Parts: sequence; C-alpha cells; structure tokens
Amino acid sequence: MAFTTSLPTVLDALENVKAPIYAIPLTGQVVGDKGVKFITKSLLKERTFVVANTNNNNNFHPIEVCDLSSCALTDASLYDISLIVDNIETLKELKLNGNAITGQSEAAMAFFESVSNNTTLTSLHLENNDIHSDEVMTSIVSCLRRNRTAFKSFNMQINPIGDDGVV
Repeated sequence: MAFTTSLPTVLDALENVKAPIYAIPLTGQVVGDKGVKFITKSLLKERTFVVANTNNNNNFHPIEVCDLSSCALTDASLYDISLIVDNIETLKELKLNGNAITGQSEAAMAFFESVSNNTTLTSLHLENNDIHSDEVMTSIVSCLRRNRTAFKSFNMQINPIGDDGVV
C-alpha cells in the first residue's frame, strides 16, 4: 500500500526536519503548479546532511522517489520539476501520472532536457496525461536516446498519442 501525505506536511518536513528525507509521497493531493514551486524551493535550499552508509555530506534532501501523481499539475510545473531533476542527484523515480501535462511548452522542453541529462533517474511515469503531438513525441524519443542511464520503467500509457505519435 502506498503512503501519501499532505502538501503542508511535506513542506513542513522539508523545512524543519533535520534528518534527510528520501521520498515525497503526494499522490492525489491538490498540489497544483504553485505547490510544486514551494516544494522545489524547499528542496533546493542548501543544508548539510550526513547520509547513512556513505562518506558524503549532501547539500539537499536525498530524495529518491517523488510522487506527484494526480496532483492537478500542468506543463507550468515542469520547469520547477526540471530543477529537481537537475539538482537532486539521488532521484531515482519520478511519478507525474494522472495530471494535465501536454508537453507542449518551453517548460516541458526544459524538463525533457533535464531528464536526458540525468544520470540517476531509472523510472519515469507520465501515463494518463494529455501528451500527444508529434513534436512532443520527438522530444521524448530524443530524451530517451540521450539519457545516460538505463530506464527500468518509462510509462506513457493512456495518453492520446495516436498512430502519428508513435516514432
């Protein structure tokens, strides 16, 4: 069973908990694009953590899973999410399914560029959004080809891709 929590609880933990946080479980919460801005700002605030089983001090929470499924997000949130992908070097799984993402914006292009340069992300969930144009599909394919890690999971089910979107 998946664990979810509320946006205020997550923001409070990101700001005030002195121990590192490894997951952001917000499935089904009405986070919205503005909420993603707050999460990004809190995540990218530099701190010093000593992470167990490593010799490294980290400046950011060592988030491994960021679940923003069904959180009322649009393409506008993708710029902030790209900052998370660029800066959180421990991120392995990003869930953006069940939102209103179309991929047809400059923010989406920044997001796909970030994903293509990321070396730790192994699971990306974009299913059940509104991704469908040829241009977006070309960007996604290019992103997957350039990514330096092997995705274990890349899910785009239930998007209106159609025959023209299959590359």
